[in-house]
Amino acid sequence: MGLLKRLITYRQDSPLGWKVLIYIVVFSTFMTMAFTGAQLYSDYKREISQIESKLDEFERINKASITAAMWNFDQRQLNAQLLGLMQMRSIKQVQIRDHLGHVVSHIGTTLEEGEPGIIVRSFSLDYQDDAGAKYIGRVDILYTLDEVFAGVKDHVMLILLNQSITILFISAFILLIFNRLISVPLAQLARQARRMTIQDLEQAWVLDRRGSRRDDELQVLVNAMNQMRLSLRDEIAVLEKTKEALSESEEKNRSLIESTNAVPWIADAASWGLQYIGPQAHAQFGIELDDWYRPGSLLEHFHPEDIQHLQEILVDRAEEKFELECRLLHGTHTCWVLFQGAKKRRENAAELFQGYLQNIDARKNTEFELAEHRRNLEALVQERTSALQLQNGILGKLNEELQAAQVQLLQSEKLASIGQLAAG
Repeated sequence: MGLLKRLITYRQDSPLGWKVLIYIVVFSTFMTMAFTGAQLYSDYKREISQIESKLDEFERINKASITAAMWNFDQRQLNAQLLGLMQMRSIKQVQIRDHLGHVVSHIGTTLEEGEPGIIVRSFSLDYQDDAGAKYIGRVDILYTLDEVFAGVKDHVMLILLNQSITILFISAFILLIFNRLISVPLAQLARQARRMTIQDLEQAWVLDRRGSRRDDELQVLVNAMNQMRLSLRDEIAVLEKTKEALSESEEKNRSLIESTNAVPWIADAASWGLQYIGPQAHAQFGIELDDWYRPGSLLEHFHPEDIQHLQEILVDRAEEKFELECRLLHGTHTCWVLFQGAKKRRENAAELFQGYLQNIDARKNTEFELAEHRRNLEALVQERTSALQLQNGILGKLNEELQAAQVQLLQSEKLASIGQLAAG
């Protein structure tokens, strides 16, 4: 129980070491099983080879004597030969058959050929005389591998026990080395990393290790972490300076924007929902900032006729800049503004309308006054022109009457002169 608790604790405290231990045990077990199987197969083949070698030797040495005893019907000699063969390990039965297949001599357990686990080894008996070789019978040797398997089984248990003990000691030794050389230094680095803050970037990371001080992989890692720490410190310093410069730039831009009469605005491209309006909108148009965000759409602040015109422009210029002089509604009052904008696309693929509102009410009023003066002047000119045309007509008529009177006067003078000449 104590060892099991220590293993559970070690697994929780050192997951990497636990994985190494599992890998070592699994790999060692696999290799042990593979080598054990190979060794057992080699032992099995060696035992079979030894049995076959002894049988070959028996055949080579005793075949001639068994053949002679068989030819001479020497039963005692045959039994003696068979008893000698039965002394060999794994031999269960030996029998001699004549040329007709009848059993002449039999020693051992009665077995039948073809039974499971029975191996039969036979050699023929040929008698040689002047007439040539004559087949007189054969020797059947039946043996099993039970003793071989029993020996292999005992051997495998010994091998597995030996290899298990070896794996246990090797795993414990490797785990001890791993824990000392890797787990403990990594734990030190982890504690330093957890305690590190931006204020501690000046403090170098170190490993408290005994023994050799040469740069190994862990020391290279520590050096790299220290270089990263210094780079991070420098980057943070640059970031702080950039942040300060950006803040100053934003303040300047805000002051510049708020000091102009151009009011920036941002609205959603789909709904025209207002997302931002410049703070100077109240001073420029007299509408509180909260009132700007209250309607559901920025367009609701404009005159309906101008909204329709703006929508027509957006249809024609969907991806271009647009500009429109329109009327801004504030209660019962209106204010002329220059409405400028364009469609923008942000990094998150959201489409927005962004632009400026500029108060042109004074300019429009001046334009309206100039237009009114122009209309009055044109009417006056038209009236004066009509009067002059009338006077010209009257003068032309008087001129015609004067010319007619002159002609009549000349005619009268001529008649008078003729009358005087006639009286004279």
